[in-house]
Parts: sequence; structure tokens; C-alpha cells
Amino acid sequence: YASMAPSSSTGNAPKNGEGVSQKKMPSMGFPKFSREDLLSWGFKAEQFFDCQCIPTKQIIALAAVRLEGAAIRWYQWLVVQQGKPDWGTFVQALTD
Repeated sequence: YASMAPSSSTGNAPKNGEGVSQKKMPSMGFPKFSREDLLSWGFKAEQFFDCQCIPTKQIIALAAVRLEGAAIRWYQWLVVQQGKPDWGTFVQALTD
């Protein structure tokens, strides 16, 4: 894990508009939906949203594209019946 440790030098790190160095986050994919372990999937999803700075209004759409089979059909039904949920409602509905 030593290669992942922050460097004391900024080297060629990109700069934001204020001249402050920014470290690029490692590329990581959104966790695939797991019905067997919903709580862990929800936790991993929240960590992904935080690490990737996903705006709150986009997290449901991002999560929905990772649903498959019965899960995506359930989500489509939920949207028709109740409208697009917020993240907390979405996760709660998954665990009910």
C-alpha cells in the first residue's frame, strides 16, 4: 500500500482554479447491486457517492442503472406508484 500513500511533492498534480493542487481520485466503479447484502451495498454506494462527489440529485439515477432483473422492475414500479424517491426512502424500500 506504500504506492497509495500521499506524496510530499505535488509534482504534476492538476491545479484547481485557485492554484491549489488536486490529487486525482482512483477510478472506481459503482458497486453492483447485491440483494443478498443490501446494507453493505448501500454503505458502499454511499462511500462511492462521497468519494466521487456525486450531487445528491444524481445518486438515485446512478444507483438505478446498476439494478437488474427483478430489482429494476421493482424500481420502475416504485417510480410509477410514488415518484422518484430520495436516497433514504430508496434504501428503506429495498430493505422492506
